[in-house]
Amino acid sequence: MIRKIVYSAVVAFTVLTLCGSGGAAAQERKNYVAIKAGFVTFTDRLDIANLETGFDGEFVYGRYLSPNLSIEAGSGYFHDGVNKGYGNEVKGIPFTLTVKGIYPLRGWELFGGGGVGLYSAKFHGLVNGTVTDAWDTVFGGHVVAGANIDLFYRFFAGLEGKYLATERADFRLFTSRLSSYSLRASLGFRF
Repeated sequence: MIRKIVYSAVVAFTVLTLCGSGGAAAQERKNYVAIKAGFVTFTDRLDIANLETGFDGEFVYGRYLSPNLSIEAGSGYFHDGVNKGYGNEVKGIPFTLTVKGIYPLRGWELFGGGGVGLYSAKFHGLVNGTVTDAWDTVFGGHVVAGANIDLFYRFFAGLEGKYLATERADFRLFTSRLSSYSLRASLGFRF
């Protein structure tokens, strides 16, 4: 699965990098920071733990390598939903590196790309009548696609979809991938 994600990211990167010409904003201001927040839905065996759609947030620092290519590093927080007292929950901290191919359009950027990350996650809850409270860190790959729109001055806003596939995390009583789908809105600043 991770191999398919990497191949898809390479194809998206190649197509978007070869298409289009750069925008003035990307050429003048090569660095950016952004806050991304939205929801995440876990797949794989985490559904046996009755997890709900939850929060996915990230802070990223990025750099335009060209008008059609950027790289960004980020870290954030994910959680399966509201704290349900003694209900099952998974939460964690991702550390990611993403390469994006960009197609600039008058005041817009369409992008697609992929990357890798380390995902440190904690599962707390009750599975098959047994309580567990376990941490694990796993490697994963992701694919992103979305769009940004220039707002004013150096600010931009965007919408991003992300698919994540990871190795199996060992939560003592069961193992599961942290694979998920997420949809996030972003607000950023170029400098």
